Amino acid sequence: LQKDFKNGKLSPQQAQSRYQDLIAREIDSVPGEGIPISNQLKDALENGLDYKKLANKVDPDTYNMLHTAYWYGEWDSDKRK
Repeated sequence: LQKDFKNGKLSPQQAQSRYQDLIAREIDSVPGEGIPISNQLKDALENGLDYKKLANKVDPDTYNMLHTAYWYGEWDSDKRK
């Protein structure tokens, strides 16, 4: 999607629409009780781990995993209902 947009194959409106569709599909795929995560990660999040402070300090995959666990993990799914 990004490559097609940069190469001019998609207009900004088309790119935005496709991006929104992709994000909506990803969010819809998250179960209501959240994504299962390890007990250590649950404990860290419950004790105040701020994944945003790790930006540019950990590799992107780790940052993305922590971001996903924070927003979609099961650690606080009962609080979100």
